[in-house]
Amino acid sequence: MKKRTFAFLLFASLMISASFAQVSDRASANTNAIADVLVEEIDLFSDRQLYIAGETLWFSLSLKDRESNSLSSYSKVAYVDLVGSSGIVMSRVKIEVNEGKGSGSLDLSKDLTSGYYELRSYTQAMRNFGADLFEKYKIIILNADQSLLTVSDAFNKAKEIKPLSSSDAIVTLSLDKNVYRQRDRVDIEIDLKDSDGRPLSSEVAISVALGGVNLDQGKESKTVQIKSNPKTKFLPELIGMHLCGRIQARSSDQTMEGIKVFLAFPGKRAMVYSALSDKEGMFRFILPKLYGPKEIILQLEPNYEDQFTIELEDEYHNSPSKEDEVFKLPEEWLGVANASLENASIGSAYTAFKEQVYYVEDSTFYNIPFYGIYDKQYKLDDYTRFPLPEFFFEIVPEVRVQGKYGEEKLKVANTWSLPNRESPPLLLVDGVPVFDQRKFLKINNKLISKTKIVTEPFWLNTMIFDGIIEINSFENDARSFELPESALRSGYLTLLPKRSFSTPDYKTDQSTNLPDFRNTLYWNPSVTTNSEGKATVSFYTSDVVQDYSIIVDGKESKVSPKAEYMLSVIKKEN
Repeated sequence: MKKRTFAFLLFASLMISASFAQVSDRASANTNAIADVLVEEIDLFSDRQLYIAGETLWFSLSLKDRESNSLSSYSKVAYVDLVGSSGIVMSRVKIEVNEGKGSGSLDLSKDLTSGYYELRSYTQAMRNFGADLFEKYKIIILNADQSLLTVSDAFNKAKEIKPLSSSDAIVTLSLDKNVYRQRDRVDIEIDLKDSDGRPLSSEVAISVALGGVNLDQGKESKTVQIKSNPKTKFLPELIGMHLCGRIQARSSDQTMEGIKVFLAFPGKRAMVYSALSDKEGMFRFILPKLYGPKEIILQLEPNYEDQFTIELEDEYHNSPSKEDEVFKLPEEWLGVANASLENASIGSAYTAFKEQVYYVEDSTFYNIPFYGIYDKQYKLDDYTRFPLPEFFFEIVPEVRVQGKYGEEKLKVANTWSLPNRESPPLLLVDGVPVFDQRKFLKINNKLISKTKIVTEPFWLNTMIFDGIIEINSFENDARSFELPESALRSGYLTLLPKRSFSTPDYKTDQSTNLPDFRNTLYWNPSVTTNSEGKATVSFYTSDVVQDYSIIVDGKESKVSPKAEYMLSVIKKEN
């Protein structure tokens, strides 16, 4: 046996232990009191509070221990929902949280109607204490096609520059100019000190956007009384995303404990995981870092396909719908609203010329399939296209075809064997296990692009497979065969990938003729001050002649420091 086999076996043993731990964790969680779960709170900060449908909303969040008011490293995933005034969720994302900090964005649909909306954020741990503990941050979204606004001079352009201090820290800003012109460079120095005036090295978020109305009106203060000792219903995500579900018995006398559930993500790279159900039929997968919308397929081990069905737990908080409130824009928002609408209208005319959105993902789990590196690969276009039984028999020496016509079975050719036990190979189609060899061999060979072979044995939970045979279709969607009736195919939202805020550099690109009418000039959710408590950010103004609010929001201090300043842009001289 090769060295790599031992590595696989060791890894498999660890995975088996983890699977059993998942079962015992779940079983004990149903009886433990909520006192064992850390009580968390979330603070949200967005680049502004008024948006136009079709724009991008940027936000950062701080996850804190409610008792100590310090950043929490407890939960690793936060959920952010965009909720309409009727209580309907319009959009939602999952955010990766590292040491209590996270950030992301929401692309607002152009079909959103004008009205008040709510950014609602929570963790699975917070769901145990009720929705009153959730962060609820009010924003306004306007649709340019709805005639709701009239010209008004209510926007207070004379707002003075002021720092807003707390008892724990104070942040002040220094601008390199008093007034800026169109497409002018702006340098802002951030100075952060503690309550005793000593420099403070910490992390803050900064936004420069059309505003002028009190930022804090969007935040609701939370005075939530924690109920004593309720049951733990939602398991905290202490390592990463959870995918939880239940095996439902078709008859009442069936035992649901210890049944294997297989999870696969159809695609070019095979990602297959397995878990065991507990005595209540519950199962849980702790997922690696995956990004964006995915498709998942859940299957039961073959012996139980006809006896059980699979149900997924709802991982999101669903609030009851309510009557939609009549939207009336406050008078103090009229000036900002009209300016934002005008800028967004001009900017949308040049959408086709804008740079493509760039996302950054940790691709660790995309580079190689879950089983490691295959031993051999065959592209079917390189050979005469036989039906799959003939193809493996004629072309692939690593695979043996046994049995008579119509009842063929595949076996990986290797020198490894287990006394008194015959182990089949693991068959995969676009990364999805197929346990019926006849169904596997009847797949139309014209749909298949290639096959990969792993000749050494592989452990998957408590099951051992004598090698792996994977075929990939041209579409990589696992739709070239029929799934068992008990299987579940569903869409699944994983973590939001990182996305950088794009801002032009007019020093290097002075010749651009594209109009620039950004409502948010600058957004950075993670600016860290140095040992002297200072940090500098730079950006360029746009073609808009307007006043912008500069908002700095602290994260790490027990009482988050904030500062609000005004940046004025005047017309550029010819």
